[in-house]
Amino acid sequence: MYLRTACLGSHNLAIMANSHQIMSTSSDKHLKPVQVRMKAETHRWIHEQAKAQERSANWIINRVLEQARLQQLTRNSEGDAMSNG
Repeated sequence: MYLRTACLGSHNLAIMANSHQIMSTSSDKHLKPVQVRMKAETHRWIHEQAKAQERSANWIINRVLEQARLQQLTRNSEGDAMSNG
């Protein structure tokens, strides 16, 4: 997934996405810019992780969000299984 990030003041991160990988669907091809406000500490952490892993900040953001999404889906599936079982 391709994301471009830019610092907008001390607490904003603008994200522009255009997806063509695993997370993509046919509706992902024309994504619009998304603005995300975050703490300066979080912004620094993202860029530190990107540098340490020799990845883009864009990759780090997508990886963290995808992991959180999958964890939530797993928890929801486990909860459904317990209530049905």
